[in-house]
Amino acid sequence: MKHSGFTLVEFVVTAAIVGLLGAVAVRAYQQVTERASLAQQLVDIGHIRKVVEIEARGGRLDLIGGSRPGTAPSALAGQLPDTQFQDGRGLRLQLVHMPADVLRSPGTHSSYGLVADTTGSTERLWLLHREVEKAGFEAAWLSERSFVFPIADYGEESAAAPPPQAPAVPAPPQAPAVPASPAAPPLPAETPAPPVATSPPNAPPACGPGEEAKGQSGRCRPVADAGGCPPGWHPAGQGGNCRPDRKPGEGR
Repeated sequence: MKHSGFTLVEFVVTAAIVGLLGAVAVRAYQQVTERASLAQQLVDIGHIRKVVEIEARGGRLDLIGGSRPGTAPSALAGQLPDTQFQDGRGLRLQLVHMPADVLRSPGTHSSYGLVADTTGSTERLWLLHREVEKAGFEAAWLSERSFVFPIADYGEESAAAPPPQAPAVPAPPQAPAVPASPAAPPLPAETPAPPVATSPPNAPPACGPGEEAKGQSGRCRPVADAGGCPPGWHPAGQGGNCRPDRKPGEGR
């Protein structure tokens, strides 16, 4: 008789696969949550940049990231004592419980502010922290060197002054102008061609030298001079028209 269902080996393999997939899914969810939290932290840090002013007092910066001493900025009045810090330390950037308006009313978690390192016991630098909901636990998030806070002499006078203008970029040199070529002399006016003499329609053909047109047909015939006909010609008939002479041996 056959039994249907999972064997012990199949059950163990299935449970292992489900557990592995669950671990991968949980880790992916944690990464997404951390990225969302970091994005919110960047938004909160922007409020600090807008609110906290750095003032120069006696040539020293109120907010410093090195080893020089400083005093608390006026924007932190009531939050930090306005005294010089011990052992050459100044203000350090660190997470405190502050809401979006930063320096007025304390908040709960995932907010930012400024605190002073006044312990004087170690030389370590404070970091910007991200506090999680678990009490007493802080996770180092962004180091002081990489924190994008404007550390500079932004006093009251310098804050009112306009930002330095970028040096004007000189205009590129202009190419030398190419002189215009002299204008070409005007072409001489064309001389009109003389009109071609044309004979009127039905005009008799022009005769050559020593000839003239005779009769209605206008045929050209030699012109007789005053003494008679030209050589080789003789007058004939009553009109005196010249006719060629007959050669010897030719009949009439």
